Amino acid sequence: MAAVRCDRSASELPRSADADLSDVRHERDSIASGHPAAGVHAQKAGSAGKPLFPLQIHIEADGRTAMPNEPGDILIKGPTVFSHYLRNKEATAAAFEGDWFRSGDIGYLDEDGFLFVLDRRKDLIISGGENVYPAEVESVLNGCEGIERAGVIGIPDQEWGRVPVAFVSLNEGAYLSEAELITTCKTQLAAYKVPKRIFVLDELPENASHKLLRRNLYAIYEKMTHEHY
Repeated sequence: MAAVRCDRSASELPRSADADLSDVRHERDSIASGHPAAGVHAQKAGSAGKPLFPLQIHIEADGRTAMPNEPGDILIKGPTVFSHYLRNKEATAAAFEGDWFRSGDIGYLDEDGFLFVLDRRKDLIISGGENVYPAEVESVLNGCEGIERAGVIGIPDQEWGRVPVAFVSLNEGAYLSEAELITTCKTQLAAYKVPKRIFVLDELPENASHKLLRRNLYAIYEKMTHEHY
């Protein structure tokens, strides 16, 4: 089965192309800035830019400061960061580590201090002990000719713990089989990142701001497969 033609390879696509990075992305203009017009910025495709003074960004991996290019939890500190949740001490305690706010996003700082946001922590798929970022898989599918939009979730699997499953909507007049799409993913992704199933939908669920609602895909998957989890 031939692979579907893709406009760009996975390495050229922003890792966070269609992720619901609500905390960091919502405030992206106020926490980091970068313009790809010239110089080193031209090599930072997919980056949110560098932290804007006086905001500080810290990447935590396994309870320690992450090395450059090492993914971890994104923590933010600065005068523009809110101090607590109103009348919700439990949520405040969970979201803050001292003065550092846990954004709920996973990302990394490169050797030049540029921030790259990979995905939401809650959307991370751990498959066989390996991390699968839905946004990375979505980027591969979104770069394929004929695909309008893609969404990826993780479902339980007896052997691997969880495995990725994808949903796509197609451009008008396009036809792509599940086998073709899986073959394409195999050419651009590590084996553990390749979706176990790919379903074609008329449209993917989104909110009023046209952000993908990954959580709604779980109900769609259950309805289509009659699998409960």
